[in-house]
Amino acid sequence: MANPNIVGVSSIYGRSQGYALNTISSNVVTNSTGSNTVIKLNSAIVTNVSGAGANVSVTATYYDESAQTQYYVANTIVVPGNSSLVLVSKEYSVYLEEGDKFGVVAGANDSLELIVSYEEIS
Repeated sequence: MANPNIVGVSSIYGRSQGYALNTISSNVVTNSTGSNTVIKLNSAIVTNVSGAGANVSVTATYYDESAQTQYYVANTIVVPGNSSLVLVSKEYSVYLEEGDKFGVVAGANDSLELIVSYEEIS
């Protein structure tokens, strides 16, 4: 499994993606095995769009391929209606080596939206 030295990189590509979350867990950012990249997850912000008074939980996970283990970034944290929750920030970024994944699942369908911003470093 390659883990490029990020001091001597040849390219850094910034990416942002948006997702409508549902109750089926999905890997929103995956660093494929053999990619020869490291992904630096700079931010992940979840917003409850279901309206005031509609509290919905969110769970976010980091899967470490080298340890074959999943760790919680957030575990059933309630996001109040019409508000946002920062799951990952630049101050607490997460690096995804090859095979690693960042996944998010909502407690209810059509209630939460997610924006992630990350860098692909190679």
